[in-house]
Amino acid sequence: MTSRFNVYFYAKESLKEGVTKLEENHKDDYTNLLPLYIYGTKETSKEIFPEMDRVIKKSSICITRHAIKDKKTKEEVYGAVKWIDNAWMSLGKAHFYKREYFNAIETFDFVAHTYKSKEKYEAWLWLVKTYNEMGLLSQSEPYINLIKNESKFPKQFKGEFEVLYAEFYIKQGLYEEAIKKLGEAIAHTKDKKQKARFHFVLGQLYEQQEKDGDNKKAIEQYKKTLAKKPAYEMEFNTRIKLAILAEYNEHTSRKLKHDLLKMLKDIKNDEYQDVIYYTLGQLEEREKNYDVAFNHYKMSASKSKSNNIQKSKSYLRIAEMSFDKEDYPQSKAYYDSTIAFMKEDAAGYKDIISKKNSLDVLVGHINTIKTQDSLLKLAAMDSSSRNEFIKKMIKQIEADELKAKELAEQQANNDNGAVPDNNNNGFQPTAGNNGAWYFYNQQTKAFGVNDFIKKWGNQRKNEDNWRRANKQTTIDPWQTTGSDSIAGKDSIAGTKDSVLSNTKTVDYYLRNIPLTKALQDSSNKTILNAYYALGTIYREQLNNNKRAIATFTKMNERYSRNEFEASSYYQMYRIYLQQKNKEKAEECKNFLIANYPNSDYTLIIKDPNFANAVNAKKSEVEAYYTQTYELYTSNNYSQALGNCNDALKKYSKNDYSAKFALVRALCIGKTQPVDSLEKALKSVIQKYPSSEVDAPAKAMLDAINKAKNPNAAVVDSSKLKPIDPDAYKIKDSIPHYWVVCIPQNRGNVNAFKIKLSNFNNEYYSVKKYQAQTMVLNTTTVVFLKTFTDKNDVLSYNDFVSKKTELFADLQKENISVFGISEDNMILLIKKKNIEEYKTFFNVNYTAKKPL
Repeated sequence: MTSRFNVYFYAKESLKEGVTKLEENHKDDYTNLLPLYIYGTKETSKEIFPEMDRVIKKSSICITRHAIKDKKTKEEVYGAVKWIDNAWMSLGKAHFYKREYFNAIETFDFVAHTYKSKEKYEAWLWLVKTYNEMGLLSQSEPYINLIKNESKFPKQFKGEFEVLYAEFYIKQGLYEEAIKKLGEAIAHTKDKKQKARFHFVLGQLYEQQEKDGDNKKAIEQYKKTLAKKPAYEMEFNTRIKLAILAEYNEHTSRKLKHDLLKMLKDIKNDEYQDVIYYTLGQLEEREKNYDVAFNHYKMSASKSKSNNIQKSKSYLRIAEMSFDKEDYPQSKAYYDSTIAFMKEDAAGYKDIISKKNSLDVLVGHINTIKTQDSLLKLAAMDSSSRNEFIKKMIKQIEADELKAKELAEQQANNDNGAVPDNNNNGFQPTAGNNGAWYFYNQQTKAFGVNDFIKKWGNQRKNEDNWRRANKQTTIDPWQTTGSDSIAGKDSIAGTKDSVLSNTKTVDYYLRNIPLTKALQDSSNKTILNAYYALGTIYREQLNNNKRAIATFTKMNERYSRNEFEASSYYQMYRIYLQQKNKEKAEECKNFLIANYPNSDYTLIIKDPNFANAVNAKKSEVEAYYTQTYELYTSNNYSQALGNCNDALKKYSKNDYSAKFALVRALCIGKTQPVDSLEKALKSVIQKYPSSEVDAPAKAMLDAINKAKNPNAAVVDSSKLKPIDPDAYKIKDSIPHYWVVCIPQNRGNVNAFKIKLSNFNNEYYSVKKYQAQTMVLNTTTVVFLKTFTDKNDVLSYNDFVSKKTELFADLQKENISVFGISEDNMILLIKKKNIEEYKTFFNVNYTAKKPL
């Protein structure tokens, strides 16, 4: 009696309360196959930790205090107290819902092997459920077979078993088998809400199975879903499904559109307008009304307020349609928006990222050509016309500023991440420039201002290096002195403040215009490089041969006898061969033979075996680089340096030139004073911009600039203490602490600690975290211990960062929050350099950034 009503009853009620809370907070993604049961996610499960911890506490009390034990063996007399097995099951279920799967498995396995009551069979079910959720289907199968062959298996669990069996098949993609099992599960299910869900999933499975547009069985299941009178969200999405699957003809098309437009007027559907517009877009696409469909998709994106899944889906369709129309700048903008709202585990995410990255590079080259063309156009004007043009532009800017300010404010209050479209069709990302002046589109500026405020806030000073914590350690490349200087210090200093800060002066815009022949040649060189890169991307990454040929042709017409002419003609030759256009292929071949008889491309066309010789040489270079790098890693710097010098002379320009140059610089750093390393790194950056070695070379150069003492003589690079990559160690699996660093007079530390303690008691009572305090310099450090590993502390950090009320007593913008391993904590206390560790944390810990 005491076990049941004093302890187990409350555990059971807390479990119900937690599960109900989880289901109420769950948001179904109707664009994908719905889960048969709602178990929550890693994030949503944290919201029910208090309820589940209460279940664990009450169940543990029931087991430890009320189980009858043998006086001699001191072990429990199993079955002596009726409710102990129930308490064990509640304990296992609580661990399951907290996603502590191994604890759950241990508990269910104990019940299955210990008790002979019906809880034994229920434990089998929950073992299947746990292994299914973990994706360990090979572990689920033995228990499924066990249940199938068990004649005493209780009928009351039959329906749940069939559901889990269907789930087992779904996770393997075996939809035909899943359909059979889910049909049997429905026959054993009495709960109307569950039945509606199962019918809906069955409809989705039939959609996956049915071919040639035959969706009769899916439609039948969706109609059965409606017959069960489900919650409105499911009812709405079921009607949308039926609209999409309906037999299509002119009459049904008109009726479906009429019904959908009517749904838009219903106040109940306000939050579903994004789905309705998307469905209208699908219907219009089916009829090949692409422009109308495009506008519907834009409306869908603009109406989506909280449904990021639908928002990303709408943006993706617009991006794909823009891509098909070869409007690559617009497509790039919408792919950016897609990624901003799409979950990383969504289907096709990696492919979308790949396509977006290609478009980023492509659109960058398109904008480079536009930019340089605009500058050259201005440079060709006489000075009075040029100045007059800029003055008119400045007046236009001033006239637009009020409008731009209003737009920026509107955008700051708009979470859609888009700007109004000129056709009043909702919102769209700014894909290009529609203004008179390419470099000062007010609409683009407003969107950028809003995006900046969202990320960085609006309290930052207008100053150089605003993102850096230590601004004194930065080096201005325009102020470099000595033989390596890029520009003279004196020539810049007098105009820097006035020119760079005042956008309302003619000089501000004149500074980038190439007014000398050398600058114009440089601008044309930039355009040429961009053209060649564009043509190559069109051909190799976007498979748009038509655009590739047009780009190469335009490049060669504009810049005859350019350095890429032979390569571009060879690429066009290969395209024409692929298209079986022998006439055009022959034209390209003859051009190469006549104008570039000794080029590799001509020799490859004449002699196919020549390509094998080129590849052999490439393999030789690769092998030589591997040998050189091994010499460097073995501390044989002199020989590695000699190899690098030989390679850069012997092999001329090749795919490994940049790598040889960087290794050469590193060898110099190990054998010569630090000034020589600095010079060598600058040479690498100048000779190989935008290469794979550019970023690491710049990072090392930046580290040297920070470490150098202006008053000291030559410093040996091996003695530069700040360049210490091994200071903090990456040890993911060892215990970690969660740390909050509060500078002096930046908040009420005691009040924060009280709130932190209350928070942990509510959400992590079982963990029993301990908070301790220390002082580093003038900063109070509150650290919570102990977390099992890196992932454990990052999970905690991610969850706690959303509880803004926890930090109400602190000046949030001034504090630092991060996870740290035990070993690194000892080192941090020794070094007392919080900023240094924060840099390490941001680089090496892959979860969300700290507060």
